[in-house]
Amino acid sequence: NFISERGANTMGDEVLFRSSKGVMTFQFIANSDVQRGSRIFCASKKCGFSVTLWSSEIACGGPVSDSSGYLTTPGYPDRLLPRVECEWNLKAGPGKRYLLSLEFTDGHGFYVPAGQNVNNIACFGDVEVIDLPVEYELSHYALRHNFCQNRTEIITPTDQATIRYSDHRTRSLKKFNHLEINDDNLYKPFRIHYTTVPDIFNDRGCQILISDVEGEKNHTMRVAPPEEWQNPLNQFEGTEQLFVCHIMIRRTLKKRGTTSISIKDFEFESPFDQNYCGLYSAVIDMKASTRIGEEMIPFEEKICNSTFEKIPKDYKKVWNKATLVPDIDFYVISPRNMMGRFLEFTIDVEFDKCGGLITNIDGDSGVITSPGFGGDKNYAPNKECQWIIRAPEGHVVQLRNTFMEIEHTYICHKDQLVLMEGEAATVVHRFCHNTQKNDTTLEEKYKKMTSNSRIFVLVWKTDAAIEMKGWQFEYEFLRPNETGCGFITHAMHGIIRSPGAPDNDYDNDLECIWDIQVPTGFVIQVHFRMMDIEKSTDCTNDALTISEEHHGRGWAPNEFYYFIFDKSEMHSPYCDISTPHDLKTESNRIRVNFTTNDKIVGKGFELEYKAVCGGVYQLSHGVLTSPHYPNYFPNEDMECNYYINPELPDGQTKVVTIAINDIQLSDALIQYRRDPCPSDYFQILDGESVIYTHCPFEYQGERKKLSFSVKGAVGIKMVSNKTYSAGEKKLVRGFKITWALNRCGGEFALTDAKKTGFSTTFYSPGYPLNYHDELDCEWTFKTNPDRIFSIRVQKLDIENEENCEMDKLEIHEGATTTNTSLIEKLCGHKPPSHRIYVMNSTMIVKFVTDHSQSHSGFLMEVTATLGPQAGCGGILEATGDWKTFSSPVFDSNINATGLYPSDMRCGWTIKGLHNTIIEMKLTKMKTEKPQEGMQLQTGRTCLDFMAIYDGYKGYSPLIESDLCEHNGLILPKVIQTSNRISHVYFESDHSVEAEGFTMEYRTRAATCGGWVRATREKQTIVYGVAREASEGQTIERCRWVIASNEQAPIWVRITSIKFPMSDCADNYVELRDVGIVEECEHPGCALRMGDRKTMRDCGVKGVGGMPFVSNTLAVQVTNISLITITTGASLNIEYYLLDSCNRTIDARFLPSSHVTSPHFPRPYTHNSSCETTIQVDEKKRILLVFRAFDIEHPVSGELYEGGHLDCQHDYLLVSTFYYETIEFSLVILHIGRQ
Repeated sequence: NFISERGANTMGDEVLFRSSKGVMTFQFIANSDVQRGSRIFCASKKCGFSVTLWSSEIACGGPVSDSSGYLTTPGYPDRLLPRVECEWNLKAGPGKRYLLSLEFTDGHGFYVPAGQNVNNIACFGDVEVIDLPVEYELSHYALRHNFCQNRTEIITPTDQATIRYSDHRTRSLKKFNHLEINDDNLYKPFRIHYTTVPDIFNDRGCQILISDVEGEKNHTMRVAPPEEWQNPLNQFEGTEQLFVCHIMIRRTLKKRGTTSISIKDFEFESPFDQNYCGLYSAVIDMKASTRIGEEMIPFEEKICNSTFEKIPKDYKKVWNKATLVPDIDFYVISPRNMMGRFLEFTIDVEFDKCGGLITNIDGDSGVITSPGFGGDKNYAPNKECQWIIRAPEGHVVQLRNTFMEIEHTYICHKDQLVLMEGEAATVVHRFCHNTQKNDTTLEEKYKKMTSNSRIFVLVWKTDAAIEMKGWQFEYEFLRPNETGCGFITHAMHGIIRSPGAPDNDYDNDLECIWDIQVPTGFVIQVHFRMMDIEKSTDCTNDALTISEEHHGRGWAPNEFYYFIFDKSEMHSPYCDISTPHDLKTESNRIRVNFTTNDKIVGKGFELEYKAVCGGVYQLSHGVLTSPHYPNYFPNEDMECNYYINPELPDGQTKVVTIAINDIQLSDALIQYRRDPCPSDYFQILDGESVIYTHCPFEYQGERKKLSFSVKGAVGIKMVSNKTYSAGEKKLVRGFKITWALNRCGGEFALTDAKKTGFSTTFYSPGYPLNYHDELDCEWTFKTNPDRIFSIRVQKLDIENEENCEMDKLEIHEGATTTNTSLIEKLCGHKPPSHRIYVMNSTMIVKFVTDHSQSHSGFLMEVTATLGPQAGCGGILEATGDWKTFSSPVFDSNINATGLYPSDMRCGWTIKGLHNTIIEMKLTKMKTEKPQEGMQLQTGRTCLDFMAIYDGYKGYSPLIESDLCEHNGLILPKVIQTSNRISHVYFESDHSVEAEGFTMEYRTRAATCGGWVRATREKQTIVYGVAREASEGQTIERCRWVIASNEQAPIWVRITSIKFPMSDCADNYVELRDVGIVEECEHPGCALRMGDRKTMRDCGVKGVGGMPFVSNTLAVQVTNISLITITTGASLNIEYYLLDSCNRTIDARFLPSSHVTSPHFPRPYTHNSSCETTIQVDEKKRILLVFRAFDIEHPVSGELYEGGHLDCQHDYLLVSTFYYETIEFSLVILHIGRQ
């Protein structure tokens, strides 16, 4: 048994009679070794102790704010007293700093000898000057300065500093005899002279005052040290290694008003991986508190690089905070980085008169509204206001919503009112509702809310766009028994009982609601202790109901859409005398609802809840985070296991995609040899197989978003251990993941414009991650009888095989899949350029994979559009007379305004007679106008638009790609094609409709172009228009089709081109393969439609252009030239047929291509002999890769004869020729199917 007496705290030195400063701690420990005292006067117990305490007359330290004076320690001017600690807090005031001078009265006390500091200069170790107030002091910052023999003056960098005196270092060195110290230099009497100097005394000062003394205003400024500090080559004496700046924010309105602070452009590159605001970080440290009436309002924040890593990637890297605290002090602390640079950032401060603290001084009830509420005015843009509603001791706050009209968005990212509860300001709900419209009805549970603590916090934010009427709440301070039963709580564990339980019966006609919300990253485990509730069918009399509140929102792992879960999942009610099994939720928030009628009663219920990590998750989408993400991670021994297993109907295959949005774990070593990681770690599991492990101790490099696809359920494991290098919190963010269920099969109903829409984006399970093996997915699409399906395959990446027999995507017409119902079968890596139309109100999409290769799959847009029968698309026959067609409209009985429907994909093909062109005149165009700030498709200025093609849509150039009313269109607009075919396409989105368009069309005689036949002889196409041929400005379009009358591709070269404009967008000549792939059997032919080539050229060029060698039997030449009165246009093209089999390929112009046997992939004929020569530059070689090989095998089975390959029948010989020596060498000989 012992008693110890220590100065200051439990870690202080043991002392007798006098503490070193104004705090003394006694520690008394008694064990159980001796049950009784041995002395007669304490025979029945241990004797204990008695201590007498009194305040010493010795004193030092305290606040310093005057302009000059001296600081001394106890004992001065004689030898100083040992075991004394003094601390002075210096505050010079805005615009001033302190100049400090050390003076010894008897010799000097610089006792730390050379070798103890980098400059080998003796210093006085008992006095430290700290560049910050003591409450900001951080032990890892080099903010302490000592007086030394060569530096007896120190100038504080800001208006505030701390001076600390302690002889602890002297006593430590003396006690352990680390150094030979002259006792005469110890405890030398000294004094410190202080005097204020202006902030501009030298360029090492930094303090900024931001206030609203001139009225409401905003402040924007860039904060950084002077330029000479930034120069890493600057070696002048006194170069600072640390930048310290004091930013003071002062608001004259104390009780009312809000200060909004925004920090952006935070630039500081550290060579160290900063997981938190720690060692070597550049930090903005804020601390403040203010008393408003009887209430203390705290404010404490810390910002560094890690802060901005928490901000989601879709948002700007800006830190924002609104507070009621009127006076805030920022300390910017920045070490010099490896490039010699300090921290730089921009701070914006806005003072607003809205917001404030509401207490019972204003009455026990009242009304709180958005600024400017009432009358005809809307709320103001770009506002941020904060209200704190604080009830008196022993009371809670009740809020009732009476009006709400806020700009509505699904993710509440524009105008929003955030309701928080408690000192920790836990979010209860985000309001962005317009209750004046039925589609944004506010749920009953958010119309009336009661706090569990004394505090509700409201934060109101508006953007720069749409403003509305605002909102109004009534508040009231009530005692808990006045609110009825139920409350809101954020406790980690607790017990809930029905009124009277467990001893007394509950009352009739109760309506009790307990709202339990634990921190993010936890779920709630409920254990029922007792249950005695009147039993009834379906619990219609008395009932206990538990509902999970799902509030997940985030980007799906493939980032194609933003998902939102904001709904209640009600479990089956309880009404029995038997105790239910334990319940574990998926959510961190539940509502416990206890209702009774006016008849039979019972003892009620008693349950215990606690927050736990891990669990089973069965929703189709969700967000999963570590405990307390992103603020910190608990410093505890924890193993959290999560099992993501979304529910699906029987027979469907589930594919779950996972995205790690953010992960930051502690890298402190726990067990060096532990597998898989000696520190905290995170794993993703597919069954029992680990597919990913994050070990922060081994992790290096840039943090990138990682995504995974798992066939079936997914396991997540997170292991953390307690470390002694942290307190209760590890200053890391933890992790955040999102998951989404990808259905392999199911049904899509595109039947209603408002509920389901007529258009959807659809993709393979897990896209764009690689699909899984052995999938057999079948999706059924249904729409209204008057609609058909228009499909645009946007991305295609499926195992490539000639007949798509390995992995394949099939589109079937109707409700069954047969050979006759197949519309399209796709594989390979290039999506079709044309839209696929299914002329039925039902279709099936099948996706089948084998067990070999795996690729990213497909992405397609499916639209249920009106068909030709409803006036949406079709074939139009043009003649010499003007004809008219228009966009389709709603049935006049349904919509008398005659507007076109939403989600249309209409295509009209206009055909004329041979040797004619199509002339069109657009006379009317009324389309939806884009709203300000609305995002459009890349490259578009229209929402609903028209596109016009110069021929069939699948392989013709665009004449107009983005026609609508609001992009500078001048009517009437006249358009001419280059041939007798044109395709007009019109598309509308899913929102606003308009009157549409009217188009006139007719045929005219063609002045250029036509069909020509290629032969073995070289032929020429010559086009030219003289300058005087056209008046004003016009565009002429011509089209030639060069066809092959043999099984041979066509060689084409542009020998000269002279167009007045060098822009290939509107003035060009285009060469395009348009032949049918299946009809071409030459070795140089394409094997798939996607292999057909296109080349475009423009400007002014002479002879010698790159040749175009077709890989089909037809080439389309399209010429579009701008003719002016000062400039003509001319074009010369030569063409001829390639040899049917024997040919020479000049690889200087055709660097890559393919060679096949005659008629491939059909069988070659008997007695074929085909020779292809490939020529390259002298210093280059040729790489041949065989994709298919199937020739006749030797009958005798003897492959070798005399050591050489013996090809008795068919063979392929690959040889190299060296023209200088005419040397021939055999390279390889292939036989059979090998």
